Amino acid sequence: MIEENEILTTEKLQELIIENADYKGNEYLKYLVDNQIISGISYKNFKKLWEFIKRKDIYNVYDYKFLNTICKNMILLYNDIEDDETLEPEEKKKLNNFNEVLQSFYKIIDDGELQKFDSLINILVSNNNDKREKIKLMIDTVLNFKKYIQLIEEVIAQGKLNYREKYALIELLKYHYDYSESAYSYQEFEREFYPDDETINNIFSLKDLRTFISICHEVQIAKINELTENDFYGDAVYMIKNEITKLLTNIKYYGDESLDTIGIESSALKDLRDNINDEDIKEELSKYIIFMSLIDSILRIEDIKKLKKIACRISDFKNNNDSIYTIYSYTEHLAKRIKEIYAIEIKEKLFNFNDLKGLNDKTYLRTNSKFTAESKILYGEDITGRKVDYIELAGIDYVFLVHVLNAYGEGGTIKDFKFPRIVGKEYICLSAIDNTKEKIADSKYNDEDHVCLLFSSITPDQLISESFEDLYSYGDLNSLSINFEKRENFRPIKKQIQLNKDKHTEFVLYRDSSNGETIYPSGILIHGNTPTQAEINAAAYLNIPIVFINHEKYKNQENHIELKPKNDEPYRPSSEDYKAFKESLIELRDSIVGRSKGK
Repeated sequence: MIEENEILTTEKLQELIIENADYKGNEYLKYLVDNQIISGISYKNFKKLWEFIKRKDIYNVYDYKFLNTICKNMILLYNDIEDDETLEPEEKKKLNNFNEVLQSFYKIIDDGELQKFDSLINILVSNNNDKREKIKLMIDTVLNFKKYIQLIEEVIAQGKLNYREKYALIELLKYHYDYSESAYSYQEFEREFYPDDETINNIFSLKDLRTFISICHEVQIAKINELTENDFYGDAVYMIKNEITKLLTNIKYYGDESLDTIGIESSALKDLRDNINDEDIKEELSKYIIFMSLIDSILRIEDIKKLKKIACRISDFKNNNDSIYTIYSYTEHLAKRIKEIYAIEIKEKLFNFNDLKGLNDKTYLRTNSKFTAESKILYGEDITGRKVDYIELAGIDYVFLVHVLNAYGEGGTIKDFKFPRIVGKEYICLSAIDNTKEKIADSKYNDEDHVCLLFSSITPDQLISESFEDLYSYGDLNSLSINFEKRENFRPIKKQIQLNKDKHTEFVLYRDSSNGETIYPSGILIHGNTPTQAEINAAAYLNIPIVFINHEKYKNQENHIELKPKNDEPYRPSSEDYKAFKESLIELRDSIVGRSKGK
């Protein structure tokens, strides 16, 4: 008899699928066990997993890779929250909502409608390669799927929606009267600017959806015009600015500092453009800069009459002018794309040991096979006698992301980078260091699971947030939603390091890219020029070098070499694509200020 909380090793799982006839016939379960994807899972979670993967229709719709994502981020989400009387009301509400989501998902599968559901999600999701976005959208829209099935069948038959129809349908599908928090960030209309429930409840066809969009526009205009300075506890100006930013950028406005501190305002984007090397991205940023310059100028207005007029004109333009598509092709996912560009800038700046190949200089030293792992079995792997390279940085320019394993918690292992656990944190917190400033957390113990890891590469879709100070990030196990106690602040990585005045910077990344590629360390940083045996063992297990930064050598600036020199040439976009975007933006600007063509 297996206890609920018993941890199942790979060996125990192999016994289970051999001895139980049901398990033995499931090829996906065999794949999960053979590849150690569920090694270390509790028996309680194993049973939850089995409840899903025994449903045969899922294999006609999803491949194994995406099934892994569903199992991790849907089936086993909130597995650590026990439904009992001691649960806080908010936690209980969250758990009840998710249980409802899961049962709705199972009903779709059992009723043979999974292919329809998947087809709908593929029409609504902005990027089919982004599996995280797809999972978030599935969680948000599954509850109301049956309610709008007639409309959904019509949408699937049509095969696509324009952006107005897409976001209106997303809003309808994700709305839950008892649970307003959403994993999917877009909110086309605030509830204060929505039609009445009777209108919403009478949507059955694509024609009804288009009527709903038209009514939403009319209600939005009417309610904006009705606002006075005393409405919303004196926050009417804030509410109108919020409508404006959502209409133009899909970004929620949180107050005067919101666009500034997330690095999207035009001055921050100019700084980003100056610090990135990719020429195509420089032009892309140039489009965002002139677009955000327009928004910056609007957000500086405090006159409620002017703001109301601007909001109504933008809403009219968006509802009636198809040239908005030219703008929206660039700005529909502006916040997400700019975050990706910040990640690209980080990757450009990160020190890669491959860059040392062919260099012959006293600013670094590499000794191959300098250290030897002890006689030891580490996480089932024999590392006895395995050789480890040694690298000393002694004047060459560098930027690293670092993570001190278990500095602020326990349970993390170096094995997680080779075999990511199916139950665990979806994110990892790192700090940035360079040859001018190095502030990192202290290691609690001297063993293989408390070493300081260096990272030299990330993918653009992994970056969640960043700041020049500690964000105090937190999130549930397996949850793709990460929260922060401090405001995020996006800036080029070396600027973040220079702005830091306290403990350390914080960069929060998903552990996996959207295609399942796991973040992997490139070296183990040591504080003295001689590593501990635990550091050597960890490096041997991960097959990465030991790295020593000789700070004394960096004091002699004559020996300093920049591996990736900055391009200080001013950038001036001139392509036809840029000119076309600028013309469309001028048309939008003129509609906002009340000009017409020819004036």
